[in-house]
Amino acid sequence: MMFMPVRAYVPPGTLRAAVTYPHSTEVFNLAVINRALDDVGLEHLQPLLDTVERWDRRLTDDEKQCLAFARVILQKPSWVVLNDALDILDPASRQRIEAVLAGQLINIGIINIGHDVDHHFFDRTLHLVTDLQGPSFNCAPAGKLDQPEPARAAFSP
Repeated sequence: MMFMPVRAYVPPGTLRAAVTYPHSTEVFNLAVINRALDDVGLEHLQPLLDTVERWDRRLTDDEKQCLAFARVILQKPSWVVLNDALDILDPASRQRIEAVLAGQLINIGIINIGHDVDHHFFDRTLHLVTDLQGPSFNCAPAGKLDQPEPARAAFSP
């Protein structure tokens, strides 16, 4: 499982270390790393993989978030929890990332926690509801929260 915050963490060191984080740089071969960078629109950074730099300062917020999605491509977790992680992306980057998630990463479960009002990508929306019986989720097809389905999950006390 991977968690992605609204602002991606970029560790110090080489760009190769940043893209393979938290694994060592030897875990992934150069061709696989280059492909992941290409898939997220960061192919212009490929010649800089072994450059030591303050990447957290050099990269734009959009590039840092795309770098974090390159990590998802490399690590292929079963689940990714996005905490407004798509919201910071510019429209072109977001479209590219959504295509990767809907294509080569289609088998990864995605939980998006945030203020995302663009529901075309997600097919279900859960809303936490608190009533006299306790907290529960109302589940509805994305964009149709006015007619929720019965609760699909509930918190235990």
